[in-house]
Amino acid sequence: MKFFQHVLYLVTFLTGISVVTGCDDESDNDQTALDGTTSAAIYEVTIRGQWGNNFAPLPSRPLFSDVAGAVVNSESVLWQPGQLASTGFEQLAEEGETAGFLNEINQEITANRASMSFLTELLPATGAVTFRVNVSRAFPEISFASMLDPTPDWVIGVECLSFLDENGLWMLSVNRELPVYDAGTEEGADFSLDNPATNPVQPIALLNGTIGNGVVFVDGRVNGRAIATMSAKRIR
Repeated sequence: MKFFQHVLYLVTFLTGISVVTGCDDESDNDQTALDGTTSAAIYEVTIRGQWGNNFAPLPSRPLFSDVAGAVVNSESVLWQPGQLASTGFEQLAEEGETAGFLNEINQEITANRASMSFLTELLPATGAVTFRVNVSRAFPEISFASMLDPTPDWVIGVECLSFLDENGLWMLSVNRELPVYDAGTEEGADFSLDNPATNPVQPIALLNGTIGNGVVFVDGRVNGRAIATMSAKRIR
């Protein structure tokens, strides 16, 4: 797999990156005592893969790439459905390479559209990764993405997901399904790598169509089910 060619520890030299492989042993606070009006909050985020045989017929050795993302504000545009993929996002979607995407996050930090980046370990097809993010009133949202491997350019992720509710209070928990998006940069209708480039490049969109051995995706889901989920719990 192409993204195994990168060396994970090298990303620690990129400015502003937090490499995370799981939560620490510190006890969580009682959620009922948490004040929703504070200036900042900490959330424990779990991304769980559901890419098993009960989801759809599997390719050989399926998994997700490292999850790369950032704490951002509403001005951030790291990736967005309906827009063309950036170079870094294309590399992540096609190869699972995160360095370019993390460089783009560093540019967002410099432009005051992001406060920090994060990078997890590989996400197993039916496993989970857990990490923590520090959010604030100035940067209350997260964006992240992870490649499905092997696929042409398909990803899961969220874009500018806020932890504030409609009243401006920190939510105690946030849960999201993670459907599959087509990055619009590489051709292919199967679980495969090394496909020709899409010309012209198309906007990022939910995956639709029949792929592989008759697996039908409708709005990024198979039989109404998402391939992964995200849950976040406020701990401070």
